[in-house]
Amino acid sequence: MKAEPRFRSIIGSPLAPAVRLLLGVLGAVLVLTAYEYYVYQHERGGGNVRFSPGLGQLWTALQELTSVDARTQTVPFWVDTRASLWLLAKGLGLGIAISTVLGVLMGVLSTMHAMLSPVVTAVAKIPPTAMIALFMVVFGVTGDDFKIALIAFGISPTLVLGIALVARAVPKNTIVKAYSLGATTLDVVAQAIVPQILPQVIEMIRLAVGPAWIYLIAAEYINASEGIGHGIVLSQRMVRIDHILVYVIWLAILGTLIDFAFHLLSRLVAPWAVARKDD
Repeated sequence: MKAEPRFRSIIGSPLAPAVRLLLGVLGAVLVLTAYEYYVYQHERGGGNVRFSPGLGQLWTALQELTSVDARTQTVPFWVDTRASLWLLAKGLGLGIAISTVLGVLMGVLSTMHAMLSPVVTAVAKIPPTAMIALFMVVFGVTGDDFKIALIAFGISPTLVLGIALVARAVPKNTIVKAYSLGATTLDVVAQAIVPQILPQVIEMIRLAVGPAWIYLIAAEYINASEGIGHGIVLSQRMVRIDHILVYVIWLAILGTLIDFAFHLLSRLVAPWAVARKDD
């Protein structure tokens, strides 16, 4: 009797929500276990415990950072967080606005694409951190303008090229149908092209948040009176590795929350695209 063929799961098949949650928790547990093992081996080898704080020490460090400062009557940890998030929001907002306008123009108008594509491509190859000194001269050292400019400069070129790419990939028959129904060029862009590329644009922005954090922290390292980068620099001067690790973990948590927020935004503005990805 011929055996029935066994079912094979397709590569990339979606998992049940409970399985995804379980695997996510398992991944976090493995990371924590590996870190605790490293701490144990470091201490066993006679290493300085200041340079390998355990989870208990990190919890104590968090309590120290979130306590009220007697001089200012504020909590520096939350002041630093609020300052960095505000600068990140302004830098991302400026970069997204510039990228959306230029990207759509380059994607829709062949003349704009031919004129701007070589320039944007060249600018995209410049490491943004190489522009810190120039931005400090142009926008001033004391304010936050150079930090915002650095974030916007860092994310804009790649976003522009990505948006232009997906805009040019919109099927031509969609555009022709819109024109045949009496739509103007502005109507075609606003009602045919932008809605189609919006989910992909949001995904690009999600990927740009990580680099934006890098540029912000780098700028705060150089000159800042508050912010997460400023807090890390102060901790470095006091050789408080536990404080530094708390800030790093907090950056990971904030980045994950921002990423999740953009994911929810994508589901809200384009549920059809999310459903298509889950098929």
